[in-house]
Amino acid sequence: MKNIQFRNPVFHTGLNCTVRQGYKWARLKIGEKVLLDKTKEAIIEKLMITQFKNIKDEDIECEHDPICRTKKTFSKYFAELIQNSMLILLLL
Repeated sequence: MKNIQFRNPVFHTGLNCTVRQGYKWARLKIGEKVLLDKTKEAIIEKLMITQFKNIKDEDIECEHDPICRTKKTFSKYFAELIQNSMLILLLL
């Protein structure tokens, strides 16, 4: 089972999303179990491979970290992550 680590491991009840960089995350499968910060199990519900410019606020409104639930706040917090990279959006 893959472990997903977080800068801010805060999760809310229901669906959570997280944005990852790197193709290793694109190999996850819908329905696959993952470990969140070595403490909590989750199941991949949706996977989207995209660039930051194509992400909409609706795509990240269930972001696990409350300060990253809009593109504006996400881009401030993760400026180094969005530099023309392929991003993997995971719904857990």
